[in-house]
Amino acid sequence: MSLLFDWKEDFYTLKLNIKFELLKTISQSRLLLVSIIAIAMPFLFYIVPVIAGDPLPDTANGFLASIMGFVYLIMVLAAIFFGGDAIAVERYSKTALLIYPLPQKRTSIFLGKYISQLLSSWFIVSLYYATSAVLVIYYYGFEELSEEMAKSILFAFVFMTALLSIAFLLSSIVKNPAGAMMLTFFLLFMFGPIINMILSGIDANTDWIITNYSGLITQVYRFPSQSFGPGLSNNPDFYEGINLSLIYAGISGFLSWIFMMRQEV
Repeated sequence: MSLLFDWKEDFYTLKLNIKFELLKTISQSRLLLVSIIAIAMPFLFYIVPVIAGDPLPDTANGFLASIMGFVYLIMVLAAIFFGGDAIAVERYSKTALLIYPLPQKRTSIFLGKYISQLLSSWFIVSLYYATSAVLVIYYYGFEELSEEMAKSILFAFVFMTALLSIAFLLSSIVKNPAGAMMLTFFLLFMFGPIINMILSGIDANTDWIITNYSGLITQVYRFPSQSFGPGLSNNPDFYEGINLSLIYAGISGFLSWIFMMRQEV
């Protein structure tokens, strides 16, 4: 009977932590900033050609492939702003002294942070896709929205969990929040591609490098070359990218939880 009671109490505490973290994120200007970028960027792919007098792509998939090439940038921004300092900031600002000793488990605190930041990240990605869909409907017609877009957003959501978990892991290791955010940026934007280039030069297998799979977001539109970011390595399978993203999310999330549990306050 006590186990059932504890389960209900833990679940209630988790809901409170998620609500608290979401309200804290909403109150910060970074959510508004990234939301504006996520909405404005797709419009540039429509407005700029119209102003310049250049024709838009003949097909909706061609148009979407160009827009979706920048989803990786939005996802990295979300990982940096929502996960890069999620844990480190508590130690740096000494707020860990207030929240860790509370009558609740650290696991509940960690899950509340992760779930709330994942929901915020998914919200940003959804804004980008929703804005892109509106442009397709306006210029090409509703019937041009295809299953490729649904497949792309499905992968983007799963891929986002991997990127956010990596950001959480770095945030749990690096004490300075600014340093954790910078390291997240360099790892996802520079170190991954550099390691891939070095290993590719000696014909080593690079399929394990998660950043190589960002191009799958546009590959579903049959335009694998149009991607902003590290791109593809050896044209991996869509489900291979899903599986690897889940592995990265699980391992990175578990390690970040371990490091947070071991922190001294």
